[in-house]
Amino acid sequence: MTADALSQEEIDALLKGSAEGPSETHRIEPPSVPARQLEAVAKYARMMASTLGDMIGTFLASPASFTYEKADPQTSEGTSGVISGPVVVASFRYTSALNGQSALIFSEKDARRIGGTMVGDPEASAFADMVSDAFKEVVSTILGNLNTSLGAPMGAAVSNAAARVDGVTASAAELTSALGGEEQFVLISYDMRVGDSVRGKCWQLASVDLVASMEPLAMPPPKPAPKEAPQPVKAAPVEFDSLTEDTTAPPAPPNLDLLKDIGLEVRVELGRSNMKIRDILKLGGGSVVELDKLAGEPVDLLVNDVIFAKGEVVVIDENFGVRITDILSLADRVKTLGERKG
Repeated sequence: MTADALSQEEIDALLKGSAEGPSETHRIEPPSVPARQLEAVAKYARMMASTLGDMIGTFLASPASFTYEKADPQTSEGTSGVISGPVVVASFRYTSALNGQSALIFSEKDARRIGGTMVGDPEASAFADMVSDAFKEVVSTILGNLNTSLGAPMGAAVSNAAARVDGVTASAAELTSALGGEEQFVLISYDMRVGDSVRGKCWQLASVDLVASMEPLAMPPPKPAPKEAPQPVKAAPVEFDSLTEDTTAPPAPPNLDLLKDIGLEVRVELGRSNMKIRDILKLGGGSVVELDKLAGEPVDLLVNDVIFAKGEVVVIDENFGVRITDILSLADRVKTLGERKG
């Protein structure tokens, strides 16, 4: 034998080691999840906790409170040491907006109470088919309400496939199976309180791809577009024509002929008087009403209720008439109009 040749003992040792396989097994590490995605998971979990409290409190007819505690990147092997069985796992897959596998996990005792209450047997001793179906219906209602709440922050409708409910012992293999073969995920823990006596925990598993799809939840809501500053308005003083004394009629516009056949109401006003109701009620035949004009004072001639001229009353054959003594200027007409309205 040469110096480089192996002895029989060395050959036997190598063969023995090959038959026994590698001395160390491959260990799966928890996934590396960015902080932004964990922030999104926390927001999702708070919404889930609120929905769990509202729905389970309604179904059990008792005040219920669920509080999000933490979210940890985990493996199925590591999680089996956190969750002790027997438990009930409701596994489901998000299919729209959110994408990935998830599972809600309750202790079998709590799941029996929830499902049993739905079928009229809150103290059900076994997680039988009827209780399981009722619990599944509760989970479906919870997810439906949660999906509605998630729609706005996700910016799209959220939906999931039908949930599957199984009673398991929370072994690593069973947790992996519940998550569709995923061995890495995020473990979400909730504190559960129902009424005055029930204190416990429930959990949720979220696959790595589901956690990644939650990232829009970590984005701040869009800020409203800033309002444009109002543009300055240039204001110019308004100029009015001065009212001057002018007794001459203004020149007629070229198209005045078009207006000459329009009828206007012309009235002559002898005077006015203000009276109290009691005095008006006393009026009768022979009563005299004193006016605000003096005897011999010119009367007013009004055109469409605007004083146009002044004159004196005359008798023409058997009719009264008015002899025009003064045509009011534009300034006087405006002045008398203001006095009459006052």
